[in-house]
Amino acid sequence: MRRILLFSFLAIFSVSCSYVHFTGSGSALYKTEEYNKTNSSLDSLINPYRKKVDLEMNVVIGELETTLKKAQPESNLGNWACDALFEQAKIYSGESPDFSLLNYGGLRIGSISAGPISKGKIYELMPFDNSVVIVEMPGEQMNALFDHVIAKGGWPISSNLRIVVGPDNKIAELKINGENVDNKRIYKIATIDYLANGGDNCSFFIGKKQIQTAVFLRDAIIENTLARNKVNKKISAEIDGRFIIKK
Repeated sequence: MRRILLFSFLAIFSVSCSYVHFTGSGSALYKTEEYNKTNSSLDSLINPYRKKVDLEMNVVIGELETTLKKAQPESNLGNWACDALFEQAKIYSGESPDFSLLNYGGLRIGSISAGPISKGKIYELMPFDNSVVIVEMPGEQMNALFDHVIAKGGWPISSNLRIVVGPDNKIAELKINGENVDNKRIYKIATIDYLANGGDNCSFFIGKKQIQTAVFLRDAIIENTLARNKVNKKISAEIDGRFIIKK
């Protein structure tokens, strides 16, 4: 167990020259300058593993056909992440989620350049130990969810969801798998445990039934990327109009 925890620590340490990530009851980023000042005695423990971790993080897991960029209300980076989450959530849970959702702040880098993509780059994008979960939510509460998402400027969503927001900043159109929301139906949303437990002010999720997968989001994205690479399929994502805010 000690070796596994150390490996996780080093993985995050090695992919960022400015910050180091610690996990626990709350995730946080601390400047490595502070870490070096107060914890230099750990160097003798870390150094034997550093080379191994660096090699692991530099492994190429796939290839991007185009540069992925983060933006609101919609971006090709967010679209790719949510579509991959949706695909993997089905595999892990054996369920059929209706759509997937991530928070904008959970994607920690602004872009990933076209070309080979390494495992370490996914750790940079998703440094937090957030697990994939499916949350069950009544249709009658969908407006509360998406009013919150709109107020935040737009969050990444999967391709089977379409949102159009009018000039008044209200929902003008909301379709799930091409259909209007059924207030009497229970919808299954693939997301992360941080949001499902009320993080980022998602109080509407608290108390809802959850289906756990025990798989970290970044591991899900890595597995999805590896699966595509195995069949020589490059990663391609575009802005397709799934989230529109009219001014």
